Amino acid sequence: MEELGTVINIIDTKAVIQKSDTSSCSSCNIKSICNYKHQKEFTIENTENFKVGDTVQIIITPSQRLFASFIAYILPLILFFMLYYIFSQLFKLNELLTILFSLLWIPFWVLIMRHINQNNKHLQVKIEHWEAQK
Repeated sequence: MEELGTVINIIDTKAVIQKSDTSSCSSCNIKSICNYKHQKEFTIENTENFKVGDTVQIIITPSQRLFASFIAYILPLILFFMLYYIFSQLFKLNELLTILFSLLWIPFWVLIMRHINQNNKHLQVKIEHWEAQK
């Protein structure tokens, strides 16, 4: 998935990029549940020496999308069922308590995902000068 954006600000060693409104999300299979389309601005390390006003290409590879989808949707579901089994079989809790305890890990998962998103290069989008791609 590729989109265009504009560098709107440079803060120290970081560039703030505003995503252009395009229709590339319309071809994506997970567009109805994706939060990326709502994110209009984001900050990246300015390793390419972008300047304010530069048009850039935002690139998300299929493997990055697959990895992000697995981390965001499949892994939490697996963890829920594992916790449900642990609480129901090992601790012999009733069904309501088992479900409640199984759901209690969700706020922790949100924090873990936020940490992964900020520190994992596999989930970072690639930004290139768009003019160089012509």
